[in-house]
Amino acid sequence: MNIFVLNIVFVLLFLLLGLYFVFFLLLHYLAKRRHTAALIALTSWLLHLPLFHSQLYGMRARAYGQQGDCRLAILDLDHVLEGHPHLAWAYYERGTQYANLKDHGEAIEDFSEALDLHPRLVSAYYARGLIYSAVREEENALNDFGAALALNPRVTAIYFHRALLHLRSRDYKLALQDIDMLIRLQPDEASTYKYQGIFYYQLKDFEQALSCFNYALQLDPGDAATSHQRALVHMALHQLPQAQNDLSQALALDSLSLCFHYSLTALQFCLELPALNTEAMADRLEQIATLNSAPELSLLCCAIALYLRQQPEEALASLQQALVLDPNNSSIHLWLCIVYASLQHDQEARSALDIALESSLPLILFTPLQLVAPLNPGFYQQDVLPILSSLPSLPAPTTN
Repeated sequence: MNIFVLNIVFVLLFLLLGLYFVFFLLLHYLAKRRHTAALIALTSWLLHLPLFHSQLYGMRARAYGQQGDCRLAILDLDHVLEGHPHLAWAYYERGTQYANLKDHGEAIEDFSEALDLHPRLVSAYYARGLIYSAVREEENALNDFGAALALNPRVTAIYFHRALLHLRSRDYKLALQDIDMLIRLQPDEASTYKYQGIFYYQLKDFEQALSCFNYALQLDPGDAATSHQRALVHMALHQLPQAQNDLSQALALDSLSLCFHYSLTALQFCLELPALNTEAMADRLEQIATLNSAPELSLLCCAIALYLRQQPEEALASLQQALVLDPNNSSIHLWLCIVYASLQHDQEARSALDIALESSLPLILFTPLQLVAPLNPGFYQQDVLPILSSLPSLPAPTTN
């Protein structure tokens, strides 16, 4: 009798484990296909069963992260770490969610904890290096990128980000070495030439950047991000019809990208400025702000709309919120300059303008500085006119 009961128990356990195996295969299939809603529903149901809770919470956390619910992902990872405080992957995943929320301090703490537990975790060095780079701790970022490449010298994205750090410190020789390494590692990869093009764009070598992006799009014509980057180069070269074509192509490939919508709208704003319909432009900006794929750009679009509706104080508040989310965004600094100047805050306007000018923002996108002229003639004559005088005459507005 006892042997019979034991056999029944073993059979039931075997069946239960078999069911879990089938369910986990299904979960991995859903994760690979990015069916996040189905993945969340299935993991939520499986959590009522007694086994594998840490793995299920981890999978649901990744699904939440993929659909932008970073707070829910963090709650699931908190559950994992409460029961298993020595899981490096859980700290890494939670750090990733904090990074998505721009909570840099918590992200660095979690990535550091992951590395204490797993000192050879390349992805944690890379992720922490990106955070250090974002908060301008260049030495720490270089150390982390160097540690990651010492463990795995074939992670191409790290060479790109390290090249940008060298570029920021004007160490062009080291930056070029990293870009050359990218080419050696991925001579036939479109992304390699996209990275190279971004690098040359940052160096303001626009002709070389254009050549890189052209080749990248030959290798991968469907890369919307490369079309967007090439549009910026065309704007810098004042080839505006080509820029509009590239932005339209990027939107055709990814119609939900707020970044692409904003770039096309910003260019159209400049072209329409001599006879701008402010109400229609404000409506357009408010409409694309509802996409919410990039909160800082949503706030920027709303701020510009508020400014056009003659609500500069409200526009300033929205811009300041956007700046918290993305302190290095040159477009935010440009519009901060416009709003500050319109409010007669000349010192703050000059500081914002200096930051915008230090960036690689195409000069055509500085055209809205014209809005300052009737509101602050002194600032316009002294600070704005020298910039705008270097712009070629704008072509007549075009419609797409």
